[in-house]
Amino acid sequence: MRLLSDAELAQILDKEIFHKISAAADSLGVECYVVGGYVRDLFLERPSNDIDVVVVGSGIEVADALRKSLGKKAHISVFRNFGTAQVKFKDLEVEFVGARKESYTRGSRKPIVEDGTLEDDQNRRDFTINAMAICLNKDRFGELVDPFDGIYDLEDGIIRDVRIEGGCSGNLQGISVLLVGMPVKEAIAKMEGIHCGYKSTSCPDQLAQALKKCI
Repeated sequence: MRLLSDAELAQILDKEIFHKISAAADSLGVECYVVGGYVRDLFLERPSNDIDVVVVGSGIEVADALRKSLGKKAHISVFRNFGTAQVKFKDLEVEFVGARKESYTRGSRKPIVEDGTLEDDQNRRDFTINAMAICLNKDRFGELVDPFDGIYDLEDGIIRDVRIEGGCSGNLQGISVLLVGMPVKEAIAKMEGIHCGYKSTSCPDQLAQALKKCI
């Protein structure tokens, strides 16, 4: 685990792919941020070639602009029903999505999805450490946006907040409450390997697998 300043983050992200994403977003006049596991792994000093980018606007448009700037060796896959796109270039995979806001109606586990701000998108993420974002726009390149202090939770190894979509709603809400304040390793030890009936896994086991990626 290594704490990094914005200047140090900018230096780490001083790579062709991030500058091209930056230029693509700036040319379209939209904000864009690298988010989630890639940001977490920067602080954990774990290399990753899977990059997730949130755009406050159309992620598909930024992905297409990036693909054009990278040339013929870049390949784009567009999933319009989900508002996402993936650009593959050499050994890199960059996933683009527009910032989203999710809400639920009483009695339904299916979210109502709307265009949102970066804050809206961060609010819907599962763990505080996966809500961290780094701006890629030229005038703010390398700036960490961490509204839930996920960096400190990552440093302490403590679960402070859990948001789970799908699964067994009532049971998972109960599990989420019980996990708050628990050390990550202890939570994994308690949940990993639990089976659901004849299935080889369960909601707690899947949560444990997600947590293992965070340490």
